[in-house]
Amino acid sequence: MIQKWEYNTATRYLLGGGWDWEEPQLKGMTIFQALDSIGAEGWELVDSTALSEHGTTNEIHYLFKRPIS
Repeated sequence: MIQKWEYNTATRYLLGGGWDWEEPQLKGMTIFQALDSIGAEGWELVDSTALSEHGTTNEIHYLFKRPIS
């Protein structure tokens, strides 16, 4: 049987000198708290992509997957 996956994303933004999450349930969490929270729901981090403007990273996109049961 072929394994099927579902995918999810989370985005972290640099706002006013500090980082925060686009997703309301992650707001105010550190990167480690957020990844622990997402991982507790069965999501596995697959990739992250940093976006920069004028040499400064201002946005990071995280891609997650988990098996469909």
